[in-house]
Amino acid sequence: MTKIRKAAALAAAVALAASIPLLASCQSVKSFFGGDEVVTYGGDQPENYPVLHAVGYGLINIQKGRTRDEKILQAMHVSKLEAYKELTAQVYGVEIDGNSTVGRLTEQSNELKTSVIGIIRGARVIRQYPVNSNMYATELELNTKTLYDLEGMRDSL
Repeated sequence: MTKIRKAAALAAAVALAASIPLLASCQSVKSFFGGDEVVTYGGDQPENYPVLHAVGYGLINIQKGRTRDEKILQAMHVSKLEAYKELTAQVYGVEIDGNSTVGRLTEQSNELKTSVIGIIRGARVIRQYPVNSNMYATELELNTKTLYDLEGMRDSL
């Protein structure tokens, strides 16, 4: 494990340990980059519930399929999955793994990988439409009140 990864793992462990007391109640965190709020629930019912929005896009001409109609269906599916990925990033955040190699005082390589992991429940498709002749878009909405209600249903089972 590289020194950067060890430091990142240590920082994550410290942040997790420091946040455990906060998990007993509602926590609202504004995104560092000015995006939507990320909200976790537990304990008392919150006063308000943010509604999250996400849009995903899918290109038609690069899809596999024998006919244009098949490619359109694939692009619609891709746009929906991309919208879910965006919504997941809003709720759970994005993991970023960066690596740079320097040799003889010159950068040899620079890699950046991102990943999003999470389960989204209660989202609904607002719209799915062609943006132009080669692109489809899907708009999703997630009312965090729905998340709160689903969590309560799960706990009561």
